[in-house]
Amino acid sequence: MDHVSANGLLEEFVDGADEYLKTPPLSSARRSALKGLTKNLPLINAILADLTPDARSISADNASAVRAAIPPIKRAQALLGASHQMEDSPHPDAGSAMPLIGLHMPVLAAARKQWDARHYRHAVIDAAEAVSKLAQRRLQRHDISGAKLMGESFSDKDPELNKARFRCPGNRATETIRAQQEGAKLFAMGCFLALRDPAVHGSGDWNPVTAFEHLAALSIVSRWITSWNVDRYVVYDDGVKAEGFVVTQQSPSLLT
Repeated sequence: MDHVSANGLLEEFVDGADEYLKTPPLSSARRSALKGLTKNLPLINAILADLTPDARSISADNASAVRAAIPPIKRAQALLGASHQMEDSPHPDAGSAMPLIGLHMPVLAAARKQWDARHYRHAVIDAAEAVSKLAQRRLQRHDISGAKLMGESFSDKDPELNKARFRCPGNRATETIRAQQEGAKLFAMGCFLALRDPAVHGSGDWNPVTAFEHLAALSIVSRWITSWNVDRYVVYDDGVKAEGFVVTQQSPSLLT
């Protein structure tokens, strides 16, 4: 994205909106100002879609719509400024404000190539795929992936045959641990439904600020996957009787 051109279009819209709102209703001046606002609206919405994939398109149908368009425009301008600083930073991790090195290693390793090429949306896609595969390997489960895998693997339900569960370390009888378990399930599912899926079905390269926020969220899930315990349902058969047991596998990082 050409930051200068994009910011110029956004600034032109803000100035035009200010002029439009100052003119008397039903006046020729307001009609003229409205014409100026709508001229580049498709380009403006294309910029917003690339910078803020979670935002809706803006319109200039009336005064209320014009007023409502100002906050997302301002947000996009702020993202452009931050993106410009990050991309021009000599620091290999795009500046100390958002160091990629702070991300969990599986997320960093998966995202780095696309990030360095400034394909930020694809960096999020690759990181999410890496997190899903990380969970599959640790649980030894490859029949599902993505949000469905997160929902089942972080569920507080008892493990079933071939359906292992991640378990928050600590006393499961306490409200804190139960809350962490439920929160992790919802958070992990949300990362795939609200972050990964829009990245897959979106377009453009996005911007590094939005992408870094997404990567940071995926990094949290990645750390849970590697540091939490795993409960498995295992069936032992001694030749006379087969019986199932729940076996807790501790994370390597938690073993003493």
